[in-house]
Amino acid sequence: MCLMREYNGMSICAAVALIMLMHCAPVPRKETVSGNHCHFREVWAYLMKGEEKELKGTEPITDILYFGVSVNKHGRIFGSITPPEVPFSGFRTRTHLVVFKLSDPRLLHHCLSRDGTARELLIADIAAAAEGFDGIQIDFESIQPDDGMPFRDFLSDLKKRTPVKILSVTVPVRLNPIQNGKDAYDYAALAAVVDRVFVMAYDEHWKTSRAGSVASLPWCGTAADYAAAFIPRDKLVMGIPLYGRAWQDKEINRAVTYQQAIGLSRRQGRRHNTCPEKGAHFEYTERVTVSVFYETITSLNAKLRLYESIGILSIAFWRIGQGPSELWHTIAVDDR
Repeated sequence: MCLMREYNGMSICAAVALIMLMHCAPVPRKETVSGNHCHFREVWAYLMKGEEKELKGTEPITDILYFGVSVNKHGRIFGSITPPEVPFSGFRTRTHLVVFKLSDPRLLHHCLSRDGTARELLIADIAAAAEGFDGIQIDFESIQPDDGMPFRDFLSDLKKRTPVKILSVTVPVRLNPIQNGKDAYDYAALAAVVDRVFVMAYDEHWKTSRAGSVASLPWCGTAADYAAAFIPRDKLVMGIPLYGRAWQDKEINRAVTYQQAIGLSRRQGRRHNTCPEKGAHFEYTERVTVSVFYETITSLNAKLRLYESIGILSIAFWRIGQGPSELWHTIAVDDR
C-alpha cells in the first residue's frame, strides 16, 4: 500500500506561502445512499505497528491490516509479531498480517523464483509469522512484468500452506490494459488465486509528480470500473486514502559550486562566516509556494457514495489515525 506513501519535508530557512488547494468535482453517478450512512459488506483499515492507540474500538471496521513485517535483504522474515489487542464492540474484527516489500525488484525476483530455496524459506517464514492472525496480505510493489507468473505461483503455494487464512494481495491502479500484455499485477489472474484483491486507489499524484489530488473522484471511478471488470465483486476491495501530500514550487536543497555560492551571497546581500573546520556559511530567506492536497470528510464521503453506487462491496482505508474522526460515523457494515 503503499507506504504513505510518505512525504519527507525539507528543512529550509524560507518564508513559506501555504496555498491549500482542493478540487471539487460532481459525482458523475446516481447516488444510492441509505440514510446518512454508506453501506459496505467489509470495511478494512490499515493499522501501523506502534499506533494501536489510534483505534478506539468503536469504528465500524471488519478487518484490521496490521502493518507489518518486511522481507529483508536475504529474502527472509525474522522476529515475531502478535495481533494487536483492540477491544472492538459490536462484532468480531479479523486481523491480517501485512508482509511488504515496496522496492528492490531484484530481491523479489530471487524470492519468487523456484530456483534454489529462497521461495520455500520465505513461504515458511510468512506462515510462521502469521500464527494467530486471521489472514495474510502480500504487499510486493515492485515486481517486474516477467515475474508475473512466478508471483502467482508463489501466492498459490502460500495459500496451500495456509489454507484456513484469508489471503489478500495489493495491486496498483490500472485504468487500461498494459500495452505489451505483460502485467505482474494481472487483476483476473491474481483474483483466481487469492481471496481478496486490494486496488490501491491512491497516489494519483505522488511525491515526485506535479501537484494534484491523491485520489480525485473521476480517477477513482475509472479505477473502480476497470477493476470490477476483471475482479469478482466478492473479492474486490477498493483502497481509500486518509492522507494528503504537499509540493513546493521550487527545489531549494541543491549542490552549489564555489562561484555559485559567492554569487548567491552577493545577490542576497549576505556576508559569509568562514570556519576552517566547517567551511563558509551564510543564510538568506527565499519565498516558496507550497501546494497541499488532502482528503476531507466531504471528499471521503463522495468516494464512499461513488463506490456504494456502483456496487463495490468492500473498502479499505490507508491508514488509521490519518483521517477525520467523524468519518467512522458515516459508514455502516451489513451483509449485502
